Amino acid sequence: MKNIKNIFITFISICVIYIVVYWFLKIAFININFEFFHYFKSILTERVNSNIIVVEIDDLTYNKLWFPIDRGDYIPFLDNIKDAQPAVIGFDILFLDKGKDPQKDILLAEKFKELGNVLVWFDIKNNNDAVMPYDMFYKSVKNTGYFKPTINADTNKVYSLKPIHKLFYNGEEKLFESFSFSILREYYNYIYNKKDNNIVGDTNASIYKFFGKNIPIKGGEFYISYKDPKDFQKESFYNIYSWKFDKTKLKDKIVLVWYTAEWVKDDFLLPGIWKWWTTKGVYLHANSINNVLNDNYIIYFDEKIEKLISLLFIFFIIILNIFYLKNHTLKWITLGSLALFFLVTALYVFILIFGYKMSGVFLLPNYPFNFFTLVFLAFFISSILKYKNEDKNKKLLSQALSEYVSSDIVKEILNSTWEVKLSWENKRITMFFSDIAWFTTISEKLSPEELVSFLRVYLWEMSHIIMDNKWFINKYEWDAIMALWWIFWQTEKFWVIDACRSALLQQTKLKSLNAIWKEQKKDELSVRMGLHTGPAIIGNIWAEWRKMEFTALWDSVNLASRLEWVNKFYGTNICVSEDIYDDAKDLFTFRYLDKIKVKGKNIGINIYELVSYSWEAWIFRENIIKDFEIAIGFYMKKNFSQAKEVFDKLSKLWDSPSKVYLKRCEIFLKNPPASDWDGIWTMDEK
Repeated sequence: MKNIKNIFITFISICVIYIVVYWFLKIAFININFEFFHYFKSILTERVNSNIIVVEIDDLTYNKLWFPIDRGDYIPFLDNIKDAQPAVIGFDILFLDKGKDPQKDILLAEKFKELGNVLVWFDIKNNNDAVMPYDMFYKSVKNTGYFKPTINADTNKVYSLKPIHKLFYNGEEKLFESFSFSILREYYNYIYNKKDNNIVGDTNASIYKFFGKNIPIKGGEFYISYKDPKDFQKESFYNIYSWKFDKTKLKDKIVLVWYTAEWVKDDFLLPGIWKWWTTKGVYLHANSINNVLNDNYIIYFDEKIEKLISLLFIFFIIILNIFYLKNHTLKWITLGSLALFFLVTALYVFILIFGYKMSGVFLLPNYPFNFFTLVFLAFFISSILKYKNEDKNKKLLSQALSEYVSSDIVKEILNSTWEVKLSWENKRITMFFSDIAWFTTISEKLSPEELVSFLRVYLWEMSHIIMDNKWFINKYEWDAIMALWWIFWQTEKFWVIDACRSALLQQTKLKSLNAIWKEQKKDELSVRMGLHTGPAIIGNIWAEWRKMEFTALWDSVNLASRLEWVNKFYGTNICVSEDIYDDAKDLFTFRYLDKIKVKGKNIGINIYELVSYSWEAWIFRENIIKDFEIAIGFYMKKNFSQAKEVFDKLSKLWDSPSKVYLKRCEIFLKNPPASDWDGIWTMDEK
């Protein structure tokens, strides 16, 4: 009955939120809807149509012909481009006024008429009055179209343009097409050998019928999905002017002649949530033309159906959460809500991608972030209600046990998802050891109180990072930390990835602590860390009825401890085994260090330095690693002189492992190794 009550209360709460807050969400998230899905679709759009050529009036053109381009200079350009036989030529030249030389105006107008496929754009004043080019040019060009992209008032970005618009011209209201659709009209007339110049449509319709195409419109707007300008075919205006171009490249194509020089103020902001993306005006038209040529459109869901689906899905989430999902703390309720939020988002995006791949149409939801927010609230509110009805004793026990052992172990015990064993168990785990370099020297400078305070800060910061990444801190040995990892519901590879992330986070935190200690005139720390994954015996060791400790033993644990010490030999911070490297090499940058035999072992193992996340590219560091690998190749082939040259260069860049190898090369050049030398280095210390 409590569950039924929770379902009812939660669903009513969500319905109230849906009704009362829906319009607020609609306003709050409308720009996010545009940003995410328009930018996302631009990534999915597979290609730029090869029939679009952008002729850029670029910096080269200005350097050669100056600005403004003399009207007489358009004539040789048009003569040359005429020979290339493009289907249609669209000019970003307004030509509103007479030129300084009337004779050049006459020649240019005659050239427009001679080509018979030139379009220029016209301006709009007072939002409703068409301002056509100078009459001589207006009568000479094939067609015109207005250039007025719709700029969003909130973001100043261009998501759409009006394909058709009612404007006043010569005192009469007429229907005009945008410049890009005028260009498309002339292109299709050329391709299909038609003379269709009748603009027929309703500015409030949801479909614009255009040469047999049903182009989706919403609120009079045609929504554009963008490709990067670099994806379009281009040619310089000056190259065509001076006949330095391949005329076959322009045959039967749409040619857009536009100003693109860097200093020309013709820039527009485009949708994008991860970068500041601007483009020149020509690419607004190029992209809208590209959408139509490729039959690649954005279509909106029916808003009523979308609302119904939202409510049904929310009801399903409430049932799922209350009956099947288990949460124990508000922290995990919140994290679970966020996880569900992103899961639903991913599912939503998958459906959009699948539909796009199957039909070529991007089904854009009206207010998806409203839906995601309501899903989050449904899960969160139902979790709160369920949380209040949990057994209080269980929560108190969980909190008490978490002070002594890993909260993950407590969770597993209380949920009874695994058998609690007091005996030993052989298991593959990930092991971590860390130690402060020169800690004895540092501690001798401090009073007992200062030392305890110092360690409390260091261990508190490191422990939080370890435990937040689901590690079990097995023990502290003064400044040293031993941690184990075996997460029951994750695969082994995820243990290793989180282990590497935790080690890097600790090193990052240490840098910030060192900055503070430096200001306080205290010693700065260097911490060595070792990581290994492998089989170990885990379980409890105890003096019966007196003391019990949960820990791990066996050879793998010893190896992880040795790897921590190995850092001291090579001057590194994080040394890992090959097992770690094999599982995490796709997400992190590693540097091969050596093949060694640790003290007490007869088998050599490959060891690596964990450097950074793979996406944290640092060219200087990457070049060092690359050169280091080359030098290692020489070294293993016993080419010690060439190896010494590279290691010497890297040593001068303060690369500590290179200094180690430089000394080895010097020794081997004087006393070459035996003929059966296998490159393995034996460690004489623990």
